[in-house]
Amino acid sequence: MNLRTKIFKDLIEEQLASIPDITFRRLFSGFGIYSGEAIFGLIHGEKLYFHTEDESRTRYKKCGSTFFIAPGSKKPLKN
Repeated sequence: MNLRTKIFKDLIEEQLASIPDITFRRLFSGFGIYSGEAIFGLIHGEKLYFHTEDESRTRYKKCGSTFFIAPGSKKPLKN
């Protein structure tokens, strides 16, 4: 992991510290963000992605958000 990714992860970890049972686990060359056993976000490089549902996905797209594409894949994860 490069230093910029670690600094970004530390910043996100600080900002989300109030979420119950939050943990960060290595995933896709980045970090999965969990509350308990439920994954709800992902840090990859210097980008933060959140799990979405139909309503929230539309709002994120209107704000210019993009989908995560796993390393070695060409298909984005749509939620």
